[in-house]
Amino acid sequence: MPGSGGSVSDTYSVNATVSAFELDFWGAVRNLSTAARAEYFARIEAQRAFRLSLIRDVASTYLGLREAVERIALAEATVSSRRDELRIAKVRLDAGITSALDFNQAEALLTQAETQLAAIMLTRAESQNLLAVLTGGVVAESLPEPMSLAEQSSPPALEAGLSSSLLVNRPDILAAEQRLIAARANVGVARAAFFPQVTLTGSFGYASSEFSNLIGSSNETWSIGPSITLPIFDFGRNRGNLTVAEARDNIAIAEYERTIQTAFNEVADALAGRRYLAEQVDARRRNTETLQRVVNLARKRYQEGVVNYIEVLDAERSLFEAEQAFIQTRRAEAQNLVNLYVALGGGTLGE
Repeated sequence: MPGSGGSVSDTYSVNATVSAFELDFWGAVRNLSTAARAEYFARIEAQRAFRLSLIRDVASTYLGLREAVERIALAEATVSSRRDELRIAKVRLDAGITSALDFNQAEALLTQAETQLAAIMLTRAESQNLLAVLTGGVVAESLPEPMSLAEQSSPPALEAGLSSSLLVNRPDILAAEQRLIAARANVGVARAAFFPQVTLTGSFGYASSEFSNLIGSSNETWSIGPSITLPIFDFGRNRGNLTVAEARDNIAIAEYERTIQTAFNEVADALAGRRYLAEQVDARRRNTETLQRVVNLARKRYQEGVVNYIEVLDAERSLFEAEQAFIQTRRAEAQNLVNLYVALGGGTLGE
């Protein structure tokens, strides 16, 4: 009151709190985030690699199915032709024109064709079953009529001077890169463990006990005082963790290098296949045409009585094997395009 020696004062108390957070002096939290993010991206690339693998499996199975269908058509035509030949051989045998040897040889050739036809039909059934598994159901009959292997194996032109940087799109390389990033971040985490980590938790203007232990209490002196409770004194545990992290880093580097080498090897194989499979297809085509002429000549010479029937059988057997091999090489050429697509990381050919 006025004139008195006393005084009145008002006291206000404000209690302000802050959320607990870790002081990331040495980057441990940052490195943990980097490692976790890199591992997540690596898993994404692994999923993409699985999708590419599935595409390759579906394409390969489909091409195998188309090969079986074409080989069955050839085998059925061959079986039908040889049944006619066997019937004629029977008539000639009954008439005394040919011997039993010619008839038995014709019969043996027919049974060989029938055996191969049954084997190819089994392959077709297996391919159909596998394709149903890969696609999740039976292929719809409403799809357009499939193209022949000759149409599907025509390789598109690739521009000269394609850069090897295309391989960066491969999911296995991208995944290896992310694992390398994660390994190096983990090295940072292990290294940061050698230094104290503190948590600041408390009211406004006050430090936590951990922070007080780390920072000197003097207003003039701020120092990091070693304490038996700090991670730096762990009897070698963190040093061992760092050694393991550095070893994993070295492993990640080696795996990254191996992944790149594998990528270049697969692309080189696929590009070599483009050239040499095309040459094989051309050579087998010319061989088939030549053997067809041989069969025609052998049949004509046999009808004229110049050669034995065994020469006709040998010529027909060689032609059948050459035609089957021609279809298989066509399929290999088409398969090589799929391999090149996958080797380039799923990029569009001919772009």
